[in-house]
Amino acid sequence: MQHNWFNAFHHCRSLGMHLVSITSQDQNDIIVKQIKDDGYEDRVFWTSGNGNDYQWMGNGKHVKYTNWTPGQPDNILDRNEHEQCIQITGKGTGQNDREDLKWNDRICSYNFNFICEQDIIE
Repeated sequence: MQHNWFNAFHHCRSLGMHLVSITSQDQNDIIVKQIKDDGYEDRVFWTSGNGNDYQWMGNGKHVKYTNWTPGQPDNILDRNEHEQCIQITGKGTGQNDREDLKWNDRICSYNFNFICEQDIIE
């Protein structure tokens, strides 16, 4: 299933979940391993990262840990929108310099796969 970032956000919420927030290398490694184990390493996935200064909308925290593709984020203006949503990009998804399952900023209105996570009570 693919949605733009906003619809993906609402879809996860309708399930009692959030778009995934990645706050550490360990969390990133777990997500990347799951993507690879499921055979989806050639796909693109929305995370809950959003905004000019990038916050995890799933947990309300600023993005501190990052795993950007080299040269990202570049906040390109495309279709009169700036790239403000964080995605995990798979290999072979359109950029020659893209590394396997790193992060990219993208305009939020494009449709991609997405990852929901359970709410965690802290």
